[in-house]
Amino acid sequence: MLVVLVLLCWAFLLAGAGMGMSISKMSYPGIVGHRTGDAPMMDMPVAGPGPMRVLGMWWGMMLAMMLPGIWTHLPPDTQAGRLPVWRLASHIAGYSVAWLGFSIAATGVQYGLVSVGLLDPMKLWSTNLILSAALLVCAGAYQFLPTKRQSLESCRNMKGATPSFFAGLSYGRTCLIATTPMMGLLFVGGVMNIYWIVGLTIVVTVEKSLPSPGWFSTVAGASLLAAAGWLLASTI
Repeated sequence: MLVVLVLLCWAFLLAGAGMGMSISKMSYPGIVGHRTGDAPMMDMPVAGPGPMRVLGMWWGMMLAMMLPGIWTHLPPDTQAGRLPVWRLASHIAGYSVAWLGFSIAATGVQYGLVSVGLLDPMKLWSTNLILSAALLVCAGAYQFLPTKRQSLESCRNMKGATPSFFAGLSYGRTCLIATTPMMGLLFVGGVMNIYWIVGLTIVVTVEKSLPSPGWFSTVAGASLLAAAGWLLASTI
């Protein structure tokens, strides 16, 4: 069931997530920053997507990115298929509600950044060097904070909990605490940039799956800080 849902979410995302745009034309393997001339050109739909479609895009994308990591934190009985399907369904529903809350907030942030000219309205990536560097610094520095370590530890401690709606909601809240700064990097690389989406999915899934993720979090944090430094230095 979980595998099918993940595949459906990825299919929805790769098909354009209901935005009426080609995800390939919104993707670029790197940080565009202020160098918008390096990026691929694309045509904007006659009518831009409304808030509900943008929300649907964010929610579908978050589920595609975050659901793969839920498997390693389910009890062994669930992984072996010995628990009723409805329990797993309710657990996933609770987890999805937590990410719906994040998606609502992200939709608001996206509209806000576009309105002040900090986010390209067509390609949905940052057009401001300082904003890009700041988001990279925030995500990188967060990797070293106790809150990050505690949230990852809470994820591992939840493995023994019986799947339920509220257990899924609680696990989703913990994942939000652990990964929200990392998800903010989508505004740097592009909200629908498949290179960044896949990259961030791998990072958060590996980080949540490792029994001792401290070293991985440290490497990820240092890499993000270095990327911020490189981005700023590139303008000198």
